[in-house]
Amino acid sequence: MELRLFTDDDIVTHPDSGLAQVAPATAWTDEITDLGRAMFSSLAGLNAVGLAANQIGRDARLFVADLGEGEPWFFLNAQLVARSENTEEGVEGCLSIPGHLFLVNSPEVVTATYVNEHGEECTTTFTGYDARVVRHEVDHLNGRVILDHGVLAESGDVLVEDTDE
Repeated sequence: MELRLFTDDDIVTHPDSGLAQVAPATAWTDEITDLGRAMFSSLAGLNAVGLAANQIGRDARLFVADLGEGEPWFFLNAQLVARSENTEEGVEGCLSIPGHLFLVNSPEVVTATYVNEHGEECTTTFTGYDARVVRHEVDHLNGRVILDHGVLAESGDVLVEDTDE
């Protein structure tokens, strides 16, 4: 099967109401796995490290990420089950809010439960940048975008405090 690559034209942008919807639990199927593979294959062309299904108008609790290992990370029905109290400030961008970067305080460590591309239930702890990526994408699945929690900082950047749901 030839994978359909997603482009900037496919990205749902803020303030589209679809970004504010909590993604429903999604059954693991060959079709959802194929969607995840297509999403992952699209990351380089989008200049992105993560992509949630609702960012391309799909009603599925799915995101993919490139955590720097060259292999796709596939997260179906992902939930954060733990997050560290310690946070780290860092810059984030978002495909759904193009052309802007945001200064975000994010947990240094998160633990996620999810189903991988093989249909296996997993629990994984992520640290540093990987934790930031996973938290950002789970936010999308929970109907949250950076601007929902942002305040303007003196520099003109947007400062976001990561908060529990």
